[in-house]
Amino acid sequence: GAAVSHESPAAVDHHQDSRSRRGPSQRYRRERESAYRGLDQREVLRLLIEHEYEASKMRKTLYMVFSKLEAEIQRSAEAESQVQAYIKRLKELNAEKLNVERESHTLEAELTLYKIQYDLAQKEIVKTRDTVLALQTQLDAAENDARKARGDARKVKEALEIWKAREEGRRQGFE
Repeated sequence: GAAVSHESPAAVDHHQDSRSRRGPSQRYRRERESAYRGLDQREVLRLLIEHEYEASKMRKTLYMVFSKLEAEIQRSAEAESQVQAYIKRLKELNAEKLNVERESHTLEAELTLYKIQYDLAQKEIVKTRDTVLALQTQLDAAENDARKARGDARKVKEALEIWKAREEGRRQGFE
């Protein structure tokens, strides 16, 4: 039987074209024919299949390597583009830095004033937080007292219901 190729007809044609253009030399061909001449058809077929399989594996590996190469080239181009963008941004930031340094003397006085206002606001926040904590403590205590009172009221109500039931039982027992 003939070996069946798993490649598309276009791929087979391409490979045959490339073989005919750069196929083995006459000397190599004679050496290989001499080496295979003593083999029977089954052995030649087995070797052909193994060679095709190895060639297919190599081709797949080569395609994978080329894919990785293309991805690395793309990644490199993107990195180069990013570097250029970073350089441009660095120049912009340097110009902005010079402008900020010119304005900094004026802003230092304003900053001192803002610091004073901030400190006063922080003190007010601490004072308000203490008040809120005190109110929360009072609220928690009131909620605990209310919870306890509800529990006590429930117990009293249950005891009253039991007492009423006993009284009703006694009353009916006397009648």
